[in-house]
Amino acid sequence: MIRTKWLLAAFILATAALNWYTNTYVLTRELYHQLLGAQMELARIDANFDFVQRFALWGYLMVPLTVVARIVIVSLVIQLFLVLFTLEYPFASVMRAVTVAYPATLFTSVLNTVFLATRDADSVSLATLKVVPGSLSSFLLPDADATGAIYGLLSQISLPELAWCALAIAVLLSARPMDRWPVVASVCGTWILLTLLGWGLATYLSGVRS
Repeated sequence: MIRTKWLLAAFILATAALNWYTNTYVLTRELYHQLLGAQMELARIDANFDFVQRFALWGYLMVPLTVVARIVIVSLVIQLFLVLFTLEYPFASVMRAVTVAYPATLFTSVLNTVFLATRDADSVSLATLKVVPGSLSSFLLPDADATGAIYGLLSQISLPELAWCALAIAVLLSARPMDRWPVVASVCGTWILLTLLGWGLATYLSGVRS
């Protein structure tokens, strides 16, 4: 069995590599010109692009912190739910389950990158950047405004997210299969809670920017 720390290291490297590819080959200077050309001068667009690229270098250095923080926070919330069901799971076991399930979350970013990379640059808009392939919104509201609140909520529900729940549940139950329903409720409850919080924050920030 591969130790959790090695899995975590591999996923950190994969996340950093995906971020680098997206920033280098997908979110290009030409795409910035395409998206913002009608709103500001080319010199300002280039200045913004250069700033984002410099900031991205710091982002690569922060990837280990952000990945670990995400896994730890999710693990703590799952363990809180387990405690409410009077189940005692070692934190290391919960964290391993969340770590093993992390590739499902990473796969969502992979789908987004592939979706943008395979589109004609002229067809990409600011709304296109908010499209989440494989989500309920892409199936139920393919022609809807991607900036809408309902679209944003349905975008949080996707096949990779459901796979994340399944993987986390499977790892937790591998040692204690008798705790099936409390574990399912704890993992799904965590996913629902964090999804609603993320959607609410995104909706609020979108309202502030507008």
